Amino acid sequence: MIYPSQDWKSYWDMFMALILLISCVITPLEITFGNSIEKAPSNLLIFDYVTDIFFFMDIIIIFNTALITDDYYLIEDRKEIA
Repeated sequence: MIYPSQDWKSYWDMFMALILLISCVITPLEITFGNSIEKAPSNLLIFDYVTDIFFFMDIIIIFNTALITDDYYLIEDRKEIA
């Protein structure tokens, strides 16, 4: 179980926020200027795949992270977290 108070979890959340911000800028540009997957430069395509991998890893981490309720009760049951 991953606990929200762990230092690396805070760094991971900041990293994912940065990835999300970059993705929010790049995706509209891809759509606007018509870069399809076949026409996309290889660096852009690699960035898309790496971003997808990070988002998938984030889903796994979130489903294994304990939750703190409003009453400061720690929920560690994976069924309740899901």
